[in-house]
Amino acid sequence: MRRAGSKDRDLPRLNDYDSIKKPTNDTEKHLGRVPSSPYLNHMGNSTMSQSLGTLPGLGYGSVYMKLWNSLCSLETDPHPEVAQMCCTVTGYIRAIAKEQRDFVDNRSVSLPPSPKQNACFPGESPPTLHPPGDLQKLTRPTSRSRRMHRNTLNENNDDKLQFCRKPLVHTKFVEWSSKRFAQSNKKDKVTKDPESSHFYERDWRHTRNNDIRIEATEEQRRALSCRVESQVFHTRTAVAPSLLQLHPFDKQIAVAGNDSFAIWDWSTGAKTTICQNKSSKSVSCKVTAIEWINGHDIAMLMVASDDGSVKLWRPNVGMSREPSLISAWQAFSELKPTEKKSAGERCCQFLGI
Repeated sequence: MRRAGSKDRDLPRLNDYDSIKKPTNDTEKHLGRVPSSPYLNHMGNSTMSQSLGTLPGLGYGSVYMKLWNSLCSLETDPHPEVAQMCCTVTGYIRAIAKEQRDFVDNRSVSLPPSPKQNACFPGESPPTLHPPGDLQKLTRPTSRSRRMHRNTLNENNDDKLQFCRKPLVHTKFVEWSSKRFAQSNKKDKVTKDPESSHFYERDWRHTRNNDIRIEATEEQRRALSCRVESQVFHTRTAVAPSLLQLHPFDKQIAVAGNDSFAIWDWSTGAKTTICQNKSSKSVSCKVTAIEWINGHDIAMLMVASDDGSVKLWRPNVGMSREPSLISAWQAFSELKPTEKKSAGERCCQFLGI
């Protein structure tokens, strides 16, 4: 038989009664309110969910937020093609987010609240991870009639059609870059080829520019001793011109007024180019500065607006009177209303013109 322990061992000694502390009221309350294990699990899950909810998933300093802000800023890009492409991408992202949000809202509204069937009470075994039916499905052997690997063309095509998506935007950057790098080594040969038309045109421009510089120097000397009374160009415009810019070598003059600009040939008096300066930010975009660049070769006109945008135009030669937009960018992202008048001057000073 097992030997019973002495009762004296369980009783404390007389000298140890002073070391024993009586439980306080707080301790008794705490011991009397010991929660069950399901309550502890629920408390841990709620704490975890609260901590996950407070995590900054898309904070203002995150990479995703910066990318989204960049895309939203490109929606109002001065170049219309860039703005249209960005609007397509951002519109697609907003549509997907709205669709998912509506699906979650409709699902939460349509489904009634159901009681928890997997509740665990004290003294019971915890619920299994999978029901018995799911375990049978998982352990069921696969049939041999179904092939493990698909080798037919039809099945592969079906998989490709499922994962094939139509691209949102189309660009020719790959074609342009491959053509550019393929012809980069031949550019110097074509430029230096004395029999090419491009070489003759540049040589003629170089000779003409030198003659014009010599003639301009002589006219400056004559202007000191004689009066200049000859009239070269006279015309009327629908809007009073606010900006004038003469071409340094060609017989052209750029005139800007309000939200449009035009290019005139002052030798014949014909208007060769006219353009309405449109902006995606506001309806009226006033032209505040114009400047000819690359005037010694193939000239282009740089136009600055009061919204901080800069556009580079190339005048078309021929029947078309609309210029070609070469490039456009936002020099100043945010301008105060009091600074809009000097936006074009600030753009030109910033570019070193």
